[in-house]
Amino acid sequence: MPTPTVLNDTTAVLTPRGHLVVQLFRVRDAIRRLGPADRAWAADALILLLAECRAAGPASGKSA
Repeated sequence: MPTPTVLNDTTAVLTPRGHLVVQLFRVRDAIRRLGPADRAWAADALILLLAECRAAGPASGKSA
């Protein structure tokens, strides 16, 4: 599995996958702060969104 960072001289730079990881952790933290009913709704919404992403297939035409 490729790393979520690449080294640019002496600086670590996030790849698109790395940026997505950061965003997902932020979404997870936001969901944790919700009440039980809102957490359940958010979980259902995420499942639907992820199902749409999987049904669309990989953007590059290659499997990940």
